[in-house]
Amino acid sequence: QSHSIGVILTGNGSDGTAGLKAIKENGGITFAQTEETAEYKSMPRSAIEEGVVDYLLPPREMPQRILEVVSNFRDADGAEKKLETENADIYKQILALLRIRKGIDFTY
Repeated sequence: QSHSIGVILTGNGSDGTAGLKAIKENGGITFAQTEETAEYKSMPRSAIEEGVVDYLLPPREMPQRILEVVSNFRDADGAEKKLETENADIYKQILALLRIRKGIDFTY
């Protein structure tokens, strides 16, 4: 889903474009090789023209960028877990206030 990463390198056709499109539709991140560095340009070009490429890079720059993206995934997961915990605490406080002030018990 949102932790998916797709990479299109040199090649022919547009089947890779369908894969990147599916990844984008589920919140993932996509990469394509620049046309200038591709031996066969049609696959990267297809993905670029479809508008499903987040990062357009020469292959030698992709590993570092992928590591940065993965690091951001990890950071986001930590923030999401913290938010979930905070939301759970707020939810418990709301239920306690309803029980105390209005006599409404949503425990079950």
